[in-house]
Amino acid sequence: MTIARKLFLAMFSVGLFVALAAGGFFYFYTKNILYNNELNSRINDVKKMSVTVADSMEMNDYVPIVNYLGKMKSQDAALMDIAIIDARGEIVASTDPLRIGSRYKGAPRETGVLSWEMGIHSVLKGSALGRVSVRYDEGMIRSFSSDALGVAARKIVFYTAVALLVGCIPGILLALSISKPLKKLAAECRKVSDGNLALDLAPQGNDEVSAVTREVKSMVDKLGEVDRMKDDFVNNVSHELRSPLASIKSYVEIMQSGAFGPLTAKQLEFIEMIKKASVRLTTFINNVLDVAKIKAGKFELDCQESNLHDLLSDTLKMYQPLFIEKGIECTVQSEREASCLFCDSENIKRVMINLVSNALKFTQEKGSIVITMGIEGAMMRFSIKDSGHGISAEELPKLFGRFEQARDDKTRSVRKKGTGLGLSISRDIVELHGGRIWAESPGEGLGTTFLFLIPRSHQQGAS
Repeated sequence: MTIARKLFLAMFSVGLFVALAAGGFFYFYTKNILYNNELNSRINDVKKMSVTVADSMEMNDYVPIVNYLGKMKSQDAALMDIAIIDARGEIVASTDPLRIGSRYKGAPRETGVLSWEMGIHSVLKGSALGRVSVRYDEGMIRSFSSDALGVAARKIVFYTAVALLVGCIPGILLALSISKPLKKLAAECRKVSDGNLALDLAPQGNDEVSAVTREVKSMVDKLGEVDRMKDDFVNNVSHELRSPLASIKSYVEIMQSGAFGPLTAKQLEFIEMIKKASVRLTTFINNVLDVAKIKAGKFELDCQESNLHDLLSDTLKMYQPLFIEKGIECTVQSEREASCLFCDSENIKRVMINLVSNALKFTQEKGSIVITMGIEGAMMRFSIKDSGHGISAEELPKLFGRFEQARDDKTRSVRKKGTGLGLSISRDIVELHGGRIWAESPGEGLGTTFLFLIPRSHQQGAS
C-alpha cells in the first residue's frame, strides 16, 4: 500500500472516528433535549389548564370545564386522563365521567405513566380553589420525541457526511503533497539502478522529503563522479594495453610460423594458449572501449542492405565445432527471402555472436537451441531459445546491465564466468538501430529465450 493511501486512510479513519463520536454525542444530546421539550410542553399545558379552569370553578360552572378537558384530550394522544379536584377533595370534572363526584384518592404510581398535580387558585382573590391531576403515557411521549429525533438524526448524518467529505480534501491534498515527490524520487532511483545517473531532481522546501531528495541527489552526484573516474581509468588502461597486446599477438604469430626455428609440440600448445588468452583480452578491451564510445555518443553505425540469414549462417559456422563437441542440436527456422533489412551488418552479427555464445554457454550437453527469424509488421524479429537452466524473474531485468551476469538462485554465485559486457553491448547496438532486445524465461529448468526486434528499413530505424 502506498504512503499516500496509508496517510489518507489514517486521516479518514481519524476523521470518521471524530465524526462518529461528535455525531453520537449530538444524537444523544438532541434525544435528551427533544424528550425534555415534550415534557416541558405538557407541564406548560397543565399550568395553562389550571389557569383556564379557575374562573369556571369560582362560579361553580363545571360544564365548560368538562368540554375544555375533552378538547385537551383529543388534541394530545399521550394524555390518558385529567381530573379537576375542588378544595374538599371531590372530583368535579374529568375526562372519565364515571369519576365525577367521587373522592380523589391521589394519582396511583404506575410504570410507564407520568403524573402531575398542580394547584388551582382564584385569579382575583388568590385563594386556593382546588387542584388539577393529569396523567400521560410516557411511552407515547417518547415516541413523539423519537419521531422528531429521526428528522434530526438524518440532518446529523447528512451534515456529518458532508463535513467528513470536506475534511477528506485536505487529507487528499496532504497525501499527494507527500507521495508525489516520493514517487518522483522512486522513479529517479530506479533510473540509477538501471545505470542512469542523470537525475531530474529539484528538491524544494525544508521538509523531510526534500531533505531526503537532496541527500539522494548528492549521493548520486558523487556516484557519477566515481563512475566517471572508473570509466576514465578503464579506458586509459584499455588504451595502454592495446599496444602490448598487439605486440604479443605479433610475436606469437611469428613463433608459430617457425621463422626462428621449429617448436616442440608442448611449446606449440603453450603458444596457442597465449594466443587465445590475448584474443580474449583484446575482445574485452574492444568491448570496454565500445562501451565508452556508446556512453559518449560517438559509436557510429555503418548501415547498408543486409541479409539476416547470411549473417546468422556466418555466425553458426564459427561455433559449429562447439555444437558438435557438446552434442547440441541447433535448429534454424527462417526464410532467406524474408530476411533482408537495412542495418550495420558487422554489429548485428556481433549481437548474434553474443547471443549464440551465451546460449551455448548455458545449454547443457545433448541439449537444444532453436533460432527463429521472421517479419513482424515493420520489424525483423530474431529469437534464440536454449534448453538450459533458465533464469528467475528477478534476474531477467539485470541481464543487459554492464558487468551483470546471471546468478544461481540458491547460491547467488555467477553461473558462468565472463566479462558481463556482451549483452550490454548487444542491447546498445539494437537500440541504436531503433529496436529493442529482451529475455524471457518460464522459470528455473525451462530454458531462456533472447529476442530482438529491429526496423527493416532505414526510415523506420531513423525514426
